[in-house]
Amino acid sequence: MLILRFFFCILILFFSVACERSTLEWVSSGGNQGSEIPADGNQGESEDVVVPSQILLHAQKSYNPSRWRDGSYVIKNEIGNLEFLKVSLPTEIPVTSGNAGNHRVTLFIDFQGGSLECYYKGGADINKPLQSGNSSQIEKGKKYLFEECSDGSEPGDLIKAQKNFLLTINNGDSSKTTSIRMPIQVDSYN
Repeated sequence: MLILRFFFCILILFFSVACERSTLEWVSSGGNQGSEIPADGNQGESEDVVVPSQILLHAQKSYNPSRWRDGSYVIKNEIGNLEFLKVSLPTEIPVTSGNAGNHRVTLFIDFQGGSLECYYKGGADINKPLQSGNSSQIEKGKKYLFEECSDGSEPGDLIKAQKNFLLTINNGDSSKTTSIRMPIQVDSYN
């Protein structure tokens, strides 16, 4: 019985390491989880560079047990060797599943050797609109609204991005899995 238990533990350990390794390899090979370039979104081309007009970041968080998938986009892996992209942020991020409540989402943008952080907050006045059953609060929680950026940037301002984007759901209404889809408009590149 002890040998069987030991074999089972080794098998579980091997399976969990193999799953983590395959996820990491898939992400680093340019097929970033949580990102999408629209098929018609080509803004410019050169020898190795195809620049989209929009980048879509998908993020998801479930609560029991707590699991999440951040939306990420690595410029060099997705587009090629560029100096930077100039992008503008939306005023809101729609919730595609679940509810935002009054919780936050954070967007990280790497630029000029630093990191810019932009925060969006759920539109509801309470943290669990789905659980409350309040229809006006449920409706308000169907989006995260722009709150602030660490450098004072506002939606519509052009922001220089050099490396990557990372979108993470800090929290949402824990009654149901929260999913979001954030469009980032690409203005220009160099």
